[in-house]
Order: sequence, then structure tokens, then C-alpha cells
Amino acid sequence: MSRLLRAAALLAAAGAFSAQAQQLAVPADTARRLSEVTVYATRLGQAEGQTGRYVTVIPGAVLSRYPVNSIDDLLRLLPNLEIQSRGSFGAQADITLRGSTFNQVLLLLDGMRLNDPLTGHFAAYFPITPAEIEQLEIVRGPGAALYGPDAVGGFINIVTKVFAATHRPDGVQLGGTFLAGEYGLKSTNAGFYGQDQGLRLAGGVLNNTASGQLVGTPDGARNDFKLNTYSLSGAYQVTPKLSAAARASFDRRDYGARFFYTTNPGDQARETTTRDWYQGQLRYEWSAAQRTELQLVGTSSTDYYLYTPASVASDHLVHYLNVQAQHYWTLSPALRLTLGGQADRRAVLSNDRGDHTLWHQGAFAVAAITPLPGLSLTPALRLDHDESYGTELVPQLNASYAPGARLTVRGAVGRGIRAPNFTEQYTSNVRPGTVPAGFNVGNPALAAERTWSYEGGLDYQPGPALTLRGTYFNRNGRNLIDYVNASGAQV
Repeated sequence: MSRLLRAAALLAAAGAFSAQAQQLAVPADTARRLSEVTVYATRLGQAEGQTGRYVTVIPGAVLSRYPVNSIDDLLRLLPNLEIQSRGSFGAQADITLRGSTFNQVLLLLDGMRLNDPLTGHFAAYFPITPAEIEQLEIVRGPGAALYGPDAVGGFINIVTKVFAATHRPDGVQLGGTFLAGEYGLKSTNAGFYGQDQGLRLAGGVLNNTASGQLVGTPDGARNDFKLNTYSLSGAYQVTPKLSAAARASFDRRDYGARFFYTTNPGDQARETTTRDWYQGQLRYEWSAAQRTELQLVGTSSTDYYLYTPASVASDHLVHYLNVQAQHYWTLSPALRLTLGGQADRRAVLSNDRGDHTLWHQGAFAVAAITPLPGLSLTPALRLDHDESYGTELVPQLNASYAPGARLTVRGAVGRGIRAPNFTEQYTSNVRPGTVPAGFNVGNPALAAERTWSYEGGLDYQPGPALTLRGTYFNRNGRNLIDYVNASGAQV
């Protein structure tokens, strides 16, 4: 980053931080004990110390202090999380956990799947802005028993202020930054949250553009980018028992994609993507001990990839529909239960992959059991069916024991699955003419990856601002999906 950009960023960040300090009542010490942090990604709203997992939870008030220009920039600052970026300012990023591939990490927005059916490279195209985040949850290790395929190395859940089942005081929060730098850089990150009695509203704008630096090719190409995300969400308490929430967001990206996917010197690629995201939620509180939630997500996305000006562009249209229902019971102080089901439909229309539609269904159950003081057990079971890989039974068991207020012993064992995406199954399958040397060819007969993971660890908090963790984990997999070199006769 140039000196000019550093100076502009520092000035913008300083202005943003002072504004946030006036509008957000953030305590000086934001550190909390494990028993005080609620993790919603477990589908039970458990205290972190009872999950039996290595979890990182960061409140939105803390995240707002970070001088970042995109959500993947934000994730880059977090521990034990690897971000493999292509381009700048969030143009494209792959996320890995515990040595996984980027396709083995599941991203969630308020418990609903974010991963794109076309390719794992688009998973980090988050349809919200940083100002809308209530808290960020990173759960390391398998989560297929809870959410189905792809949660192998771990899963990340973004809880938003509007959709969260939390109580916030009435008021308005505003924040934003603007910075400019060399190479035509302009960056805007602005958002708001407001609440008045039973109404919540939030939204934001995230824009990053630049003419870019030279990429070192003879034609003088630059890694330019235009990245725009717009989001608006709202919730209303219809009755004392019934609440409704909705979100609409629009993501538009255009960027130089040279050497994103190849090392060929002739690569002159350019890529343009769009994604429209629509999300709805109904929550009904039957009593203090029972709650039902119904969630719906519909997306429409496009990807236009031109390898060279003389080549035929790959043009894809992807539709995704996901419906989920779950019911929470508190049966006793020592037993809580969540039962639910999910169905989704993913479809692609492409001049390279062809036209395909696949259905997926799953039913799950997860319980939080406290048989003895300090001992927590979290068993989960999911029956999953997909037109691509068939039927899978996915069990998991997490356990934790806290002999005192400062020490937690934890362990987990679970099965994971990872479904092939449309690119791995069908890339170049209907491409006109001969597939050029060095290009990838998909395999429609791919089976799902299957893994077993085991882990154990200790968490020790000598003080409220310090947590020491040690974890051992082991993952064994088969049917792992990857590309191999092959002659034309083998394809």
C-alpha cells in the first residue's frame, strides 16, 4: 500500500472511530468469559464454553473498530483462518480452515447457506455490509450434522442485527468511511441501524473501485476492479409472539481476472459477476420454552468470464432456492432440543456447463444435554439426500467439561460430506469445439467427499482479557475431489 493510501486510510479510520465512539456505547473491556458468549451457529444458542468446539465469537461493536474495506479483509485479521485473495479489496477470496480446501468451508448468513452452487470461489461474496453485523462466529471442525454438505474444515456464521433473536435498545447508529488513493482508488463503507419499538431497519453500501496496478504483461494490463454491494433489511414485531424479517441485497463486480485461475502467459481474462439475494424469516414464540422459525432464501447470480478477447466467453446464470424450518424446545434446565428440515434447489444455465437442476433435502436433530454440573453433551444427527451424491447419515457428538470457572476441557467427533459444485461436475462439458490444452473438464459422476474428524482441547482463562487454547484435531477423508492432468484420449 502506498504512503498516500496509508495516510488516507488512517485519516478515514480515525474519523470513523470517533463517530462510532459517540454513537455506540462500547465498553472499554469487551472481553467476556466463555460462559457469557452465546453461539447461534450450533442451532441451540449455546454458551461458547458448552459447545465442545473451538469457537471464535466477535461482537459487531468490536468489528466496527477494524479499519477494513470488505468483509474478507475483516476475516483476514482473525486467528487460525486463512484467506487466499485474488485481486484487491475483496474482488475474490478463498477461505480455508484447519488445512481444508476452500470448498470445504461453509459460510452462513443468519444460519442460511451462502456458498455459491457454481464454484467455491464465489462463496465470500457476502450480501451485507460490515455495519449490519451483530456478531461473527467461527466454528472449527465439521458441521455437516447441522447444515449439510461442505462444512468439513469448519463453518462461519454471520449474525445480523435485524435477524438476530436478541434485544437491543431503541436508537439509531450511523457510521462510515471514505478513502482515496493512488491508481484511482475510491472506497466507501457506510451503514446504519435503527430501532424504534417493534421496528428494526439496517442497510449499507460497500463500494471499492480502482484502475489498478500493472500486472507485468507486455500489453500493459492492470488489475482494475469495480466492486459494489448494496443491502437493506428490516424486521417488525407483528404481535408479542410473531416477528417477521426480510432482506434484499445486490452485489455487482467487474474486475481483471488475469492469472486468477491459470498461469498461462496468454491469460487476458476479465470477469463480471452479479448476485441478487432475497431473504425472509418468520419467528413465532409459542412460550418461553418453545419457538419456531421459518426461513427462505432466493438468489439469482450471473458470471461472465472472458479468457481472451478472441475467445468465446463462458456465460452462466445460477438460481438457488433454500427453505428451512426448525423448532426449539426447552424440555428442562438440563435438556434442550432443536428439530428441523431443509430443502433447496440449485440450477444452472450455461453455454459451458450446460443446463442442470439438482434438489437437496435434509432433516436434522440436535440436543444440548447437561447431565451433571459442568458437563455438557451436544449430540446431532442429520439425514441428508442430494440428487448428486445420494443419501447420507451424518452423526456428530460434542462434549465439554468445566471443573471450574477458568478451565474447560472439550472434545468432538463428527462425520462430514462435501458435494461437488457445478464447475467440478460440468465445466467444459458442452463447450463448442475442442477443449484447448490446459483447460479443465468436469466429471458429472463425481461422488461426495466423505470425512471423519476428531478433536480435543483445553481452554483456560487466567483473566477476563486473556484466553489460552490448545487443540488437537485429526481428519480422515476419502473421495477427495481435485483436478488431475490427463491426455485428450482419457477425457
